Amino acid sequence: MATERAPSAGRRRRLALAVAVAVLAAVGASLEWDEVGRRMAQAGPVLLAVCTLVYLPPWVLRGLRWRQLAADLGDSVPLWPATCLATVGNMLNLILPAKAGDLLWTHAAHVRWGVPYGRGVVGVLAGRVLDLVVLAGLGGVALVALPTGQEEHGATVALSVAAVLGGGILGVQLVLRRRLARPLLRGPLARLVPLHDALVGPADALTGSPARAVLHCSTTGVIWLNETLVAWLLAQGMGLDVSLAASMFAIMVANLSKIVPLTPASIGTYEVAGAIALGVVGVPYEDAFAVVLVEHLLKNGVNLILGLVALWIEDLPVFSADLSGVRRAWAQLKGA
Repeated sequence: MATERAPSAGRRRRLALAVAVAVLAAVGASLEWDEVGRRMAQAGPVLLAVCTLVYLPPWVLRGLRWRQLAADLGDSVPLWPATCLATVGNMLNLILPAKAGDLLWTHAAHVRWGVPYGRGVVGVLAGRVLDLVVLAGLGGVALVALPTGQEEHGATVALSVAAVLGGGILGVQLVLRRRLARPLLRGPLARLVPLHDALVGPADALTGSPARAVLHCSTTGVIWLNETLVAWLLAQGMGLDVSLAASMFAIMVANLSKIVPLTPASIGTYEVAGAIALGVVGVPYEDAFAVVLVEHLLKNGVNLILGLVALWIEDLPVFSADLSGVRRAWAQLKGA
């Protein structure tokens, strides 16, 4: 059996490399590299190298956070493979549409460590929810710290984000707990019972320990504060007087714009949102766009390189998904 799996693993790795190269080529063709090069030269090679190194620890933290979430749900995942899979999953979200990397991430965890699909989905989505909640919280704190008289536009954005997140979380909770309860499901809707059982049970396990929630939020906070530091360092290196609070607010708005992936790797939408946010503190749009663009390229570049390396050295079955098999597993699932 081992001799049969090896060629398949090799083909999957080559496929991943080919897809990544194709998407990178498409994205690269759409950028004005002369302007990008000029802005990077303005930042300087030393600063870019420092920022690249600063970006490395968060990927270990993302793997650690997912491992902690999996442990809370009752699954044991080794730290190194967990880090590799988290990095690869995020990389695939850059190059595949509709956040398909999260689905392949869940499938790989099921194949590699036997993580049930219900718990796998909850674990991955819990990381996304933590990102949204912590980002919104840090952005709100940054908003308070912005100079008086420059916060009106930012307050509107922050309140809108808070309202959408709060309403969405409350709505999902009400739907899952009240509307999809077993007694209310009849006829075709009865097919949703396994999905309800598979997701709600693990979700309850994650919300049962305040101490663990604090741990997960702290880990997530370090991840986003790290990204804020990189954005601030780049702004300083490019001659812009941008505070840490303004950098944090821009990081929040730019990353929340990625919720709906309109373009490959969110190139363009991320920069526009971040530039508008920096405009709140008076940074000219062109300069703000350049800072956010360099930061985004640096972050995505590190993710892509680390993801490809992780996919090459670690046998992660992210491309072995049998969609019919996944559907059958969900249909047969009566709880995680």
